[in-house]
Amino acid sequence: LLEFRAKWESNLPPRVRGWHINETTRRIERTDVSDPDYARMGTTSRAQILDARLAEIFRNGTKPDPSDIQSAIVPMDAAEVKTLARAEYRGADWFVQGSGTVMAERYPVIIRSRRPVDLTGAGHLLDGRWYCRAVRHRWAVDVDRPDEEPVVRRYEADVTLVRNALGGIG
Repeated sequence: LLEFRAKWESNLPPRVRGWHINETTRRIERTDVSDPDYARMGTTSRAQILDARLAEIFRNGTKPDPSDIQSAIVPMDAAEVKTLARAEYRGADWFVQGSGTVMAERYPVIIRSRRPVDLTGAGHLLDGRWYCRAVRHRWAVDVDRPDEEPVVRRYEADVTLVRNALGGIG
């Protein structure tokens, strides 16, 4: 790993509720999604951090229920209401986004998008398994020898990584 920067967004909803009036039965189809339905990449999720912070703030009162309201896509039935809510939740569930440059000739496998990537050397919060959203492979001039002919090159990969939890908190 040549360089790496990460940022996290904790203001996204930790739960998505969906509802729709079924046009055939005239009943309200409801769903409540608070789990992405896949294993988390870390130990502490955004929802857990937000829950702990709200418990500290509202010690004697009722905690607010953070949520997000969106109305754009019209589902057809109960299964589609759940699928759309889960898709919305998965989009908001990426807690940490990082970008960096990897010295690809030293990495043990070819880095590909839509695959897990193990990251070490970024500190106890960021070390661990990440999901690779995008990767761009390229040849780069060696910065240690900038005066030499560009024949001496390094095989690098620019990566965009996401993770839905931090490690080492608590």
